[in-house]
Amino acid sequence: MPKKYNCFKKCHKDLLKPGFIEMIQLFFSDMDQYPLFKGKRLKDGIDNNNIKCILQYIFWKWNKNICYPNPCDICGKNQGIILGHIISRNNGGTYNLQNLLWTCQSCEDKIGSNNININLIKNKNLLKKRYQKIYSFIQGYNKKLPNHLSISFNYKFGNNDIDEKLEKLILPSEEFKKREQKRKLLENFKQVSNQGKFSVKSISKSKRRNLWSSSQSKRSKSKSRKKLNKSQQSSTIENWDD
Repeated sequence: MPKKYNCFKKCHKDLLKPGFIEMIQLFFSDMDQYPLFKGKRLKDGIDNNNIKCILQYIFWKWNKNICYPNPCDICGKNQGIILGHIISRNNGGTYNLQNLLWTCQSCEDKIGSNNININLIKNKNLLKKRYQKIYSFIQGYNKKLPNHLSISFNYKFGNNDIDEKLEKLILPSEEFKKREQKRKLLENFKQVSNQGKFSVKSISKSKRRNLWSSSQSKRSKSKSRKKLNKSQQSSTIENWDD
């Protein structure tokens, strides 16, 4: 039987309160732009409890006031009850969502102060479930709030983009489709821009050729006219002499 935990704070009832809303916006934000507690260990205070509440609400199963921890994000076997940092605090890791994992004590001891590589996660299906929960939470959360308070997530692992090969495997299908569409649009734009550059060059060359040929024809015409005028003049002079 999985170990149960009494919910120390009824977070599922507080998530839409003003204090939580500000924390959630920071929590989901890009850690490069808005680093949340960069390199600091949280003390057992308000922020610590708030972050744990958000994580438990998103990832743990809960029923009334009882929480059931999800498996460790790394080994997938033991219960994940510790906040693991993908980029360690020693290396400036933050408490933003993209930098956190649930880990067990065994995996935490093995990792120590090192960063976590995505290849260390043996069961990629756990990551898929994790990202799907994030996506579902964002969709439900934003429906309850005005647009200026909406949140989004960049689906990074630490501060690294997820490899394209892994995207289809672990990202929510809706997010993967968005990224595919963006890549296709970018590729189409590059192709069009390259064709545009080529056509402009070819047009300019053809224009130059046309201009050169027209100028040559004009010159030849003017020369022939001059010759004709000279011949006419000489014939009239000769006739006058006669």
